[in-house]
Amino acid sequence: MGVMSAALTVLEAGPSSTIQDSGRYGFLRYGVASAGPCDTLFHAIANRLVGNRIGTAAIEFTLAGDRYRVTADSTRVAIAGDATVDIDGKKVPSWRSYTLNEGQILSVGTVTKGLRGYVAVAGGLDLQPQLGSLSVHARSGIGPMGGTPLRQGAIIPIKHRGSENPPEYEFDISLLPETTDVLRVVMGPQDEHFQTEDLAALVESRFTLTPQCDRMGCQLSGPKINYRRDKPLISEGIALGSVQVPGEGLFIVALRDRQTVGGYPKIATVISPDIRRISQARPGAVIRFQSIDIAAAQAAAREYAAFVGGIDKLIKRPGQSLNEALLSKNLISGVYCDGS
Repeated sequence: MGVMSAALTVLEAGPSSTIQDSGRYGFLRYGVASAGPCDTLFHAIANRLVGNRIGTAAIEFTLAGDRYRVTADSTRVAIAGDATVDIDGKKVPSWRSYTLNEGQILSVGTVTKGLRGYVAVAGGLDLQPQLGSLSVHARSGIGPMGGTPLRQGAIIPIKHRGSENPPEYEFDISLLPETTDVLRVVMGPQDEHFQTEDLAALVESRFTLTPQCDRMGCQLSGPKINYRRDKPLISEGIALGSVQVPGEGLFIVALRDRQTVGGYPKIATVISPDIRRISQARPGAVIRFQSIDIAAAQAAAREYAAFVGGIDKLIKRPGQSLNEALLSKNLISGVYCDGS
C-alpha cells in the first residue's frame, strides 16, 4: 500500500461547509458569480493564525462545522469564529491554532454566536483551481470537491508544511469590530424608481431577516415600499450588496453566490465592509439601514481594509500580552515572520 498524502478526511459533514478562497473574478459577464468568503475578516484571521496569506482557501462552515481526521503529523489548523471545538473529544477554544498529528480528530460543532466560521490549514489546500479560484459556487457546481458543500467521506488534500515544534497563536477577540444591527448603504442605482417617502422608509424602518437566507442572498421583511412600474427597467448586473425590491414588503440583499443579473429595482447597495454583518446575522435578527454618501463608503472601505491588513498585531502566543507579541514579530507590510 502507498503512503497516504497529507489530508483532512471528513468524518461528519456540517449542514453547509464549502471551500472558499478570496473569490473568482473576471467572469461575471459569463454569468459566473465571484463566490468567496461571506466574512472576509474571519476568513483572514483563520489564515493568518497558521501563517497563510490572506485569501488562501479555507473551509467556511455555517451553523455548525465538520469532523475531520488528520493524515499527517505536525498539521497546523486554526478555527476563526465562535463555535464549539474539540480535539480527540477534549474541548478546546476557537480563535486559535493547534498542531495535530496523524490520526487525531478535530470536531467543529455548533456556531454559538453569529452564523459562520472558518477552518484554515497551514500551507493551504492542495486542490486544482477552476476558473482561477478554489472557491465553491454550489448552485452552479463550480469549484473543487465537485463544486458542492463538503460531504462525509470527502478527502481534502493539504499542502503539508509541518515542523517539529510549530508555534501556536491565538487571536484577541476583544478587539474585533463592534457588532451592530446597522447596515450602511449607498442609495441606488435605481433610487429614481421610488417615491421620496419610500426612500425615507428604507432608513427609518426596521427589517427582519426571514429564514430564506443563504450564500446567494438574504431575504428581509419590512414595510411595503412601492416602485414606479411606469419606468422601464431591464435586467442588468447585480453587485454584491444590492438591495432588491421585489415588492409586497420583501427585500433581497445579494451576497457572494448571487445571480449575476436581475430585473428588480435596486433601492440601495450595502457597502462592502458591512457584507460580513448581514452574512453573520441569523433569521429573526432585526436590522436597520443607514444611508451614507460615496465618499463615506470609500472611507469605510479603506478603514476596513486597514484593519484586515493589520490583524497580525492582534495575534499572539497563548498567554502573551499583545505588547509582548508585537515585540516578538517582524512586522513588514502587515505580514509577520513566525519562523515556521
